[in-house]
Amino acid sequence: QSIKKENIKKKTPLKGFEKHHIEDCSRILCAGFSGSGKTNSLLQFIEMTSGSFTKVIIFNGVSTDEPLYDLLVETNPAVIVTSNLSDIPPLSSFEGDDSNKLIVFDDWISLPKCQIKILQDYAIASRKRHFTTWFLSQDVISVPKIISRNCNYILLYKMNDMRNISY
Repeated sequence: QSIKKENIKKKTPLKGFEKHHIEDCSRILCAGFSGSGKTNSLLQFIEMTSGSFTKVIIFNGVSTDEPLYDLLVETNPAVIVTSNLSDIPPLSSFEGDDSNKLIVFDDWISLPKCQIKILQDYAIASRKRHFTTWFLSQDVISVPKIISRNCNYILLYKMNDMRNISY
């Protein structure tokens, strides 16, 4: 039996695609030192895609005390910011949920390996649950290969040393 074209669900581009050029359900690795503009780029993306995501989950492994995230929460009720990895739902909990969702992992590079497994699961399979996934890191070399190799986009910002660039 052949697969018919009309049975294949077409992807609808995210709002503002002509400005950000990031496809729906992508994995994005954004790396650069502190203050290089990673969070600002993420917020611009969220603004350009306004209304595209039914849920936005932001995990910050260090603290939820981030003024830019506070502003985002004030203006968007769909945004959840947490520093507790146990607040991140397993991908299996989104079985059958076809709505577009965004999950962000920020300041996660120093997490113990056993906790990074959750991020790896999102890197591998988040698109199948209709997630666009952002990984923000200050050090591209320390990003596990399973995450970097599953990313559709890698955004590099100002780096502190040449080792990051030769990676």
